[in-house]
Amino acid sequence: MQEENGIVQTLGEPTESAIVMRGYDDNINKNLLDMNFPRVKEIPFDSARKLMTTIHKMETGYRIITKGAPDVLLTKCNKDYNNGNIKELNNIRIEQIKKENKAMAEKALRVLAVAYQDINAMPNNMDPNRIENNLVFVRTYRNDRSSTRRCKRSGKNM
Repeated sequence: MQEENGIVQTLGEPTESAIVMRGYDDNINKNLLDMNFPRVKEIPFDSARKLMTTIHKMETGYRIITKGAPDVLLTKCNKDYNNGNIKELNNIRIEQIKKENKAMAEKALRVLAVAYQDINAMPNNMDPNRIENNLVFVRTYRNDRSSTRRCKRSGKNM
């Protein structure tokens, strides 16, 4: 992310740029996050898994962050984060997430889901089947202003 003359620009893949800009809209600076929580391992995106995972060093351990197709990621989660509250992920909530995902997909929007897990020690085994489990599905219920603006510019309705 670069800022020049008050204009913020990102370089790289469009989906990654959209994520960075969404954070920027909420006053989250990716460069500062990278400095404070350095990436120490990565399980690259795989089209068969439809997921990508990174592991970041934190003060008290490590954070696993997985992103990818919502339908696949949901099967890896057992908890749900919603505006600061973490609850068990139940069938009612799973169906609600699936319904929201379908509604966005029907509007031709690219939908990515994110989940995480905090761990005390770096895993010895980097097998995705071991790492990408027991995750907390991340969801915030708020008006997504940046997505609305981007859709308006592209001619899509939200």
